[in-house]
Amino acid sequence: MINLKINNRSLEVPSGTSVLNAARQLGIEIPTMCYHEGFTNHPSCMLCLVKDTKSGKLHPSCALPAKDGMVIITDDDGLLAGVMTDRDLYKHSSPTVATSQEKILHRKK
Repeated sequence: MINLKINNRSLEVPSGTSVLNAARQLGIEIPTMCYHEGFTNHPSCMLCLVKDTKSGKLHPSCALPAKDGMVIITDDDGLLAGVMTDRDLYKHSSPTVATSQEKILHRKK
């Protein structure tokens, strides 16, 4: 089992669990557009970005496997600004993004 923290909340997940699915287990909603359960995942929309506090890097949570000791942030102001920029770029080309707008705006929990 893998132990990690997401938004200062600890949890234990089986090996192979993505950070996106770990966050969902905590009730943390991270918007996605290109992720679909059961399909091979190739992240492209970047709406599910999270921040690894140890490295300071941003990662698509749908493709980031949970690792022991990981500390993840989903609601950092800078991170959310980047997600909103991505959303605005997609908004003009995809009606799906417009329906996800409220989820992104209310991502902070």
